Amino acid sequence: MISPGLRINARSAQRAEKLLGGAARAYVVGTRRALNRAADSGRVHWAKAINQILTLKQAAIKPRLWIDRATDKNLVASIGVGRKAVPLIEFPVNFLRKSGGGVSLRVKRNHARERLRHAFIATMPSNHTGVFEGKTAGGSRVVKIIPGKRGPRRYYPIKELFSSTVIDVAGDEFPAVQRHVRGFLLRTAEHEIDFEVGKLLR
Repeated sequence: MISPGLRINARSAQRAEKLLGGAARAYVVGTRRALNRAADSGRVHWAKAINQILTLKQAAIKPRLWIDRATDKNLVASIGVGRKAVPLIEFPVNFLRKSGGGVSLRVKRNHARERLRHAFIATMPSNHTGVFEGKTAGGSRVVKIIPGKRGPRRYYPIKELFSSTVIDVAGDEFPAVQRHVRGFLLRTAEHEIDFEVGKLLR
């Protein structure tokens, strides 16, 4: 009767050591990939949620949502929203020619259009188009006197108008984004790790 057994030589031990080391590496790579995929999915989900509230296009929202990607040495991925304000020109705006001038726009989908009576749309020499209005101080329009060859002339400084609505709305949608990211990570982490381990056995 032959007793069941297993012969392990130095070559077998080296292969086992290589497989174990590879398995640890597979866990790191698979986890890193799953974390970054979850962050990407979270940003898309967040942009869609914000787009349901604001009239901004998703293409204008996504650049304002940043991702700090996981690495093999730091298995943590983060997504967040930048504090950079949004130029009003990125919202649906109309220049009111026949009703006393100004600009009308709607920032939130469930709000009526708002009229900015003293605003206007202009394109600067740099080819940048925006919504502007004259600078004021103490409720009065700022006027500067500039010397010139033909005598002094008046100059009315202008400023571009912005909105901070993305960061305001993003905070309200954060709990839903958290739930989405956790669910996505649970669905993909095991698959990514199994994929990497499977490559060792081929």
